[in-house]
Amino acid sequence: MNRSRIIIPVAALVIAGVSVAAGAQGTFQNLVLHRNASGTSQASSQQDAVIANAALRAVSSHQADTLGMIAPQNAPAYAPIYPEGLILEERLADNNPNGGTVSYDAAAPVGVVLNFYKEAAEQAHLPVRAATLSADGGLLVAGDGQHQVTAKLTKQFANATVVDLTYG
Repeated sequence: MNRSRIIIPVAALVIAGVSVAAGAQGTFQNLVLHRNASGTSQASSQQDAVIANAALRAVSSHQADTLGMIAPQNAPAYAPIYPEGLILEERLADNNPNGGTVSYDAAAPVGVVLNFYKEAAEQAHLPVRAATLSADGGLLVAGDGQHQVTAKLTKQFANATVVDLTYG
């Protein structure tokens, strides 16, 4: 990962919008953040999906790191941490060696993070059972009976999201 870029603390991050400098095939590092302030138009939703896809590609190719604590070693590919997520707490499940919980801050709007987890579930062939978005946050529940992931998303700021991720 390129360490020469500036890492901005989540609490101070103010992002006006999102577009992709290098087109849909661009990397996460190529994203130019200037998202539509209203966040309600179809174009914003499409931009959210493009950013989520680029973020997932960055995580999948190990080109993204986390800040703060390290994600649990048993975290599966279908429950990734959003790039440069500031991990606040992590805990392995007591009753499931493949399960755990991670709480972290993501420097992205709730819609982008929701799309990120939808795409991760789809790539893992996990059916999405619920995906809701509201003014205060969102929720994604996906699973196939053997593998489960729940992402509870809480709007922290316009462009910052608290993620409570449970997997197993």
